[in-house]
Formats: sequence, C-alpha cells, structure tokens
Amino acid sequence: MIITLSKLERSYLALFRLEGIQTEAFYRFDDLQNAFCYSQALNNSFGNGGGLFCTLQPKDIIQHCGQLDEDWRSEGNTPKTLVIKPGLQPNSNILVLNPDHYVNTKGENVPVEDCNFVWLPDYPASPSMELAHYINTDTKLEPLRQFVLKAEEVCANNIGPILLAMSCMYLQCHFKRIMDLVGHYNIPLLYSQHTQVGKTLAASCASNLIGAQNLYSRCTLAYLTGRVTGSTLPFVWDDSSSPSDVAQLAVDLGNGASGGSGPPKTKRGKDNPPTTGCIVTANFSMCNIDRAGTRTVPLMFSQLNKEKQPGEGLELQEMAKEASSAFPLIVGLFDQIKKDTVASQTNLVKKLLPMLDLRLQEGLALPLLYLRLILNELKLYRVIPAVVSYIQNPLFQELSGRPTTDQDESTLNTLITRISIIVNNKDLAEEASDHIRVMPDYIAVRPSEISKLLDMPEDQTRKILNHPGCSRGQVRLQTGNKKCYKVFKNLLTNNVVKKLEEGMTM
Repeated sequence: MIITLSKLERSYLALFRLEGIQTEAFYRFDDLQNAFCYSQALNNSFGNGGGLFCTLQPKDIIQHCGQLDEDWRSEGNTPKTLVIKPGLQPNSNILVLNPDHYVNTKGENVPVEDCNFVWLPDYPASPSMELAHYINTDTKLEPLRQFVLKAEEVCANNIGPILLAMSCMYLQCHFKRIMDLVGHYNIPLLYSQHTQVGKTLAASCASNLIGAQNLYSRCTLAYLTGRVTGSTLPFVWDDSSSPSDVAQLAVDLGNGASGGSGPPKTKRGKDNPPTTGCIVTANFSMCNIDRAGTRTVPLMFSQLNKEKQPGEGLELQEMAKEASSAFPLIVGLFDQIKKDTVASQTNLVKKLLPMLDLRLQEGLALPLLYLRLILNELKLYRVIPAVVSYIQNPLFQELSGRPTTDQDESTLNTLITRISIIVNNKDLAEEASDHIRVMPDYIAVRPSEISKLLDMPEDQTRKILNHPGCSRGQVRLQTGNKKCYKVFKNLLTNNVVKKLEEGMTM
C-alpha cells in the first residue's frame, strides 16, 4: 500500500493506491492529534469500505501526522469549519448554497478558498447534495421587482397571499432568530377549497426565489423532520393530504422542538433541533384544529377574478428563477427587524384580525413586516395596500365568519341570530335547549337538530359552522354528551351573544 499525502485549498487529502485501485479519503485538522484518530478518520471516509485499511498500523503513519501538523502550523493556516447544514452559517453572514457558491448577505460572492467554511460533498458528515440550492449569481434586485409586477398581473385578487408566501419563504431562512424574537414559529399554510387557484404556483415561485431544486409531495413525517433539521434553507411540501401530519409538524416546529427516538443522546451524539421550516399547500385549513391551528400562517386563496392565459404561470416561475439573484440581499434585510418593530406590526394585525389568538397574530405580523421591508427596497410599496386589503377582507371573513356587508347571510352572526330568535320563542325554546348550550367561552350547537328548527338544509348549516374559527368536540347537553360545533364568542358581535344568552336564561 502506498500513501501519498497532499494539502488542497479546501482540505487535506489522502490518496491511496492498492493493487492499482485509487481512491480518496478526508480527514480533519483535529484528527492529526494522534495516529489512532487519523487512521480512524481515514477508515470512516469509506463507510462500508473501511476494511481496506485493516492492516494500517499507527507506526506506519505517525510520521506523516507529525509532518502535516508541523507544515500546517508553520504556514499560519487556520482550520476551516465543515458545513453541516446549508444556508446561513452560525454567527456569520455567509450563505452556503452549494459546494461551489458562497455569498454574504450584502450580495457579494465569497471565494470558496477564502471562506472559513467548507462543504465537502464526499465527506461522510457533509450535507446531501439534495439540499444544495442554485441561484442566479448576478446579484441584483431588479429581477425581483419585475417578478412582483408580473405577479400582480397573473395572480390578480390573490396577489396578497402570493406575496405573503414569498415573504414567508425568505423569513424561514432565519428560523432561530424568529424563535428569539417571538418565542415560537408558525408554519405557512397555503390552502383553498377550490382547485386551480394558484397555491402550487405561489409555492413553486417562492421555492424558485431561493434557488431550491424541487417541490416535495407525499412526504412522511420522518422525512419532513429530517429536512427541517438538516438545513437552514426552507422547502415546499406540496399538496399535503394528511391534516394530522401537518398538525404534528406545526406543533413540533412551533415550539422549536426536536423529535426524540431511542435512548438519550450519547457523548458522541448531539441534539438536533429544527433550523428551518417549510411552506405547505393543501385543500384544508388548520385553524379549527386545537393547538396546531395557532401554529400556522393561514394564507387562503380565492377563486381568480380573471381568466387564465396560456403560459403565464410558467413565465412567472421562470421570472422567479431569474429573481433568485436577489436572494442574498433580501435575506440581509432581516437585520432591520427588531422586537419593537414586531410588536408594532402585531398591534396592526390585532386591529385587522382582533378575534385571533396572539400566536396567530404574531405569525401573520412577521411576514407582513418582512414584506414591507422587501417592497420598500424594491420601490414597490404601493402594493402593500392590496396585501392589507386581503387580510382585512377575504382572510378576515375566512377566519372570523363575520360579514363585511349587511347583505352577507352566510355567516356565524346571522346563524346565531336566527338561533337566538328560536330560543326566545316560548313554543320552541324547550326543544332548542336540548341542542344548544352557552358556555363561558363558546356556544355549543348540534347542526343536525338545529337545522330542523331553522328549516334550512343541514349541509348549509354545517358549511357555516365548519370554518377556521370553530372547532368540534363532545359537549354535555341536557340529553347527554353529544358531538357539537363550538362557536367561540370572540367570533360574534356582543349583541348577538347577549340576545342568545337572554333567550337561554328565560
């Protein structure tokens, strides 16, 4: 066996030849402490092929260890840090996107050989190349500006959710800092009961803006956990069909918790908490699911109010790829976000959506604040009113059930008003009380029986009750425990609640 040792620009390399076979092995500076660590590192480089070095004795390589260590120190070199997770590196402004492309948050390309971080694709502890991102290397903002202008044209009335999705994608590159700012994380959920409204288009564009290679579908919870702990760069989970998996991921990420399996970590092991999130697209909402509902950023898509044009979606996606040139600059804007600005933005969202849980309000406030910074940088701040209007109108109606006009008859307030008329009717009050109960925080309703009293189709009653502001569960009524819809009082006007309570106490 012949061992040839050389020092490359990015790492040390050991080149082995054995009976005509040639291969490479990597080792770290720390592995030169003694011959055993060095030989073990070489063996580990080959994984299952480590048997190649079974006859390698410490005495055969100890002189090489000493020589390498001496050469290294005499040349004034400093050790490089191995990239374990792509994206923003710890305590730095360096974005490692792939083994050959490093940038800083000022938009400057950083020569790989001059950087203190190194991504060695063949080294066992290095990230999978599946996690590599590839962006337009000509760093500038103009392509992103053109993308937003095109999105206004293509997405029409859905410009609000698509821009908030874009902001969420950039935002998730700062997962740990989000946890420091607000103490929790909300997973962006792009959803609609309708098809072909642009959910996947929005997610695909957001993915292209940060140079991601793929969307992911039919993901297992184990795979998702590996992704959110293996990189600081977010990804897209498209067309999820399992609310329970989304709920579990939302709860885990919401608390910044790492999944546990097997015995506690050994000395060699390390805790592996999440370092990024993902955008989820689905045809269901999570807001009526306990715990998980408050750990999402609900971005509802409506039916388009324009006719689709052939090829416009593909054109928008191509423009998003071109606009990835702005990625490093946009990531750097996060430094302008402070706790006081988050609090100020949360107060604005409270005024727009007063009925929401504080976690949900903060979850919406962060992408809205980041979007303001982005559009201001692009000199397109005029688009913000359209986004605020989206929050104030369609999203408000979806999350609260409150009407925005007097003509809206398909809301919770209207339904509960009709129920209150029944319970104030002496002839119907006793029967109605078997199917309604007023609790301190909510009103329990049995839709099947109430529909008969209201003389309206049951599916219409359920449609009104089945929205993100309500939940379902067992409630004790006069006839025993029954499955009911829980209509929370903060979704209703005070007059409606008061009238119902008066009827129930007569």
